[in-house]
Amino acid sequence: MKRAIVAYSFGGSIGRPGPSNIALGQVINRLVGEHNEYVVVVQDYLALCVKHKPDFVVGEEGVWLSTEMITNELTPLLKERGISDVLLVAHPLLHWKKY
Repeated sequence: MKRAIVAYSFGGSIGRPGPSNIALGQVINRLVGEHNEYVVVVQDYLALCVKHKPDFVVGEEGVWLSTEMITNELTPLLKERGISDVLLVAHPLLHWKKY
């Protein structure tokens, strides 16, 4: 079974990754060290925050995309490659409901 680490960026600064993405990059680096057989997919600025070159980078620098938009873009890519097990990396605030 093929597996992937999929990482969503969060926040940011114009032209460079912000502190949240730098912290997420550290998590990705640790996970890649533990699971080096995984395909690594990151969203735009996170590519600048990881030690190893990701297998795929989703999104464009400076273009905001929602989590759903990224996921919709990724789903066919993962299916085409037979990836069915995904380890998600995301900032905890990314999915908090706002009331």
